[in-house]
Amino acid sequence: MDRPAKSPLAAGAFAMGLLLAASGGTAPAAGAAPDLAAGKKHFDGMCVQCHRADAEGMPGMGMNLRKAPLVEKGSIEAIAEFIATGHRPTRDFPLGMPPNGGESLTDQDRTDIAAYLKSLVK
Repeated sequence: MDRPAKSPLAAGAFAMGLLLAASGGTAPAAGAAPDLAAGKKHFDGMCVQCHRADAEGMPGMGMNLRKAPLVEKGSIEAIAEFIATGHRPTRDFPLGMPPNGGESLTDQDRTDIAAYLKSLVK
């Protein structure tokens, strides 16, 4: 018998699991290195609509990823997790970001995109 989660943390962990399952995410091979070229290809194919080709963002659509604290200071894993879950609409970005940017991505795809974004930070 399924019981409801008793804490927000448990509910959040459960929701993250559901999102990963729904996204069709698959684990990359153990020790698989990020592929920057593949990350750029994915970025150019889906992220540019809101973040522009230079990743400097568009007002009201997508933030400047070159200066985003998560990209500047976060790990590749944390960035990949953010890509997987997306975010709700905010005042500055009323469209939000759907999980996986609205696309079907594997864990390796998200890792590749995250590594590509990290490579843009100077």
